Amino acid sequence: MKKVKKIFALVFLGLLFCTMLVSCSNAVIRPSAGVNVVWGSHGPKVVPSMGVSVYGGGRY
Repeated sequence: MKKVKKIFALVFLGLLFCTMLVSCSNAVIRPSAGVNVVWGSHGPKVVPSMGVSVYGGGRY
Protein backbone atom coordinates (compact mmCIF):
# COMPACT_ATOMS: atom_id res chain seq x y z
CA MET A 1 0.00 0.00 0.00
CA LYS A 2 2.89 2.36 0.75
CA LYS A 3 4.33 1.80 -2.73
CA VAL A 4 1.02 2.73 -4.34
CA LYS A 5 0.85 5.94 -2.30
CA LYS A 6 4.43 6.84 -3.25
CA ILE A 7 3.78 6.19 -6.94
CA PHE A 8 0.57 8.24 -6.81
CA ALA A 9 2.38 11.09 -5.04
CA LEU A 10 5.21 11.10 -7.61
CA VAL A 11 2.78 11.13 -10.53
CA PHE A 12 0.81 13.96 -8.92
CA LEU A 13 3.96 16.02 -8.27
CA GLY A 14 5.14 15.41 -11.84
CA LEU A 15 1.86 16.65 -13.28
CA LEU A 16 1.88 19.64 -10.95
CA PHE A 17 5.44 20.51 -12.00
CA CYS A 18 4.55 20.27 -15.70
CA THR A 19 1.53 22.52 -15.15
CA MET A 20 3.72 25.11 -13.44
CA LEU A 21 6.20 25.06 -16.33
CA VAL A 22 3.46 25.57 -18.90
CA SER A 23 1.84 28.40 -16.95
CA CYS A 24 5.17 30.21 -16.51
CA SER A 25 6.37 29.74 -20.07
CA ASN A 26 5.21 33.17 -21.28
CA ALA A 27 6.02 35.18 -18.15
CA VAL A 28 7.50 38.64 -18.71
CA ILE A 29 9.74 40.33 -16.14
CA ARG A 30 9.34 44.12 -16.23
CA PRO A 31 11.41 46.55 -14.17
CA SER A 32 9.90 49.88 -13.18
CA ALA A 33 11.35 53.06 -11.70
CA GLY A 34 9.86 56.41 -10.82
CA VAL A 35 9.04 58.85 -8.07
CA ASN A 36 6.07 59.03 -5.74
CA VAL A 37 4.81 62.24 -4.18
CA VAL A 38 3.74 61.65 -0.60
CA TRP A 39 1.69 64.34 1.10
CA GLY A 40 2.37 64.67 4.81
CA SER A 41 1.79 67.18 7.55
CA HIS A 42 4.85 69.22 6.47
CA GLY A 43 3.95 69.32 2.77
CA PRO A 44 4.83 67.15 -0.22
CA LYS A 45 7.78 64.79 -0.15
CA VAL A 46 9.28 63.07 -3.22
CA VAL A 47 10.18 59.40 -2.65
CA PRO A 48 12.01 57.37 -5.31
CA SER A 49 10.56 53.95 -6.12
CA MET A 50 12.01 50.95 -7.95
CA GLY A 51 10.42 47.57 -8.52
CA VAL A 52 10.31 44.41 -10.57
CA SER A 53 7.03 42.81 -11.61
CA VAL A 54 6.31 39.48 -13.24
CA TYR A 55 3.45 39.43 -15.74
CA GLY A 56 1.94 36.03 -16.48
CA GLY A 57 0.47 36.48 -19.93
CA GLY A 58 -2.31 37.98 -21.93
CA ARG A 59 -2.47 41.58 -23.09
CA TYR A 60 -0.68 44.21 -21.07
